[in-house]
Amino acid sequence: GVRAALETARGYIASAQQQLEAFPASVHRQSLWDLAEFIVARDF
Repeated sequence: GVRAALETARGYIASAQQQLEAFPASVHRQSLWDLAEFIVARDF
């Protein structure tokens, strides 16, 4: 339901933040969106 979807979204946000922190500072912000699209395409 909605709660499960929110928990999933929260997990994705935490994961994205961790991966963003691991990125070199020089990586363009667009790369985060590319990563998000990849994750969504892979999982859904």
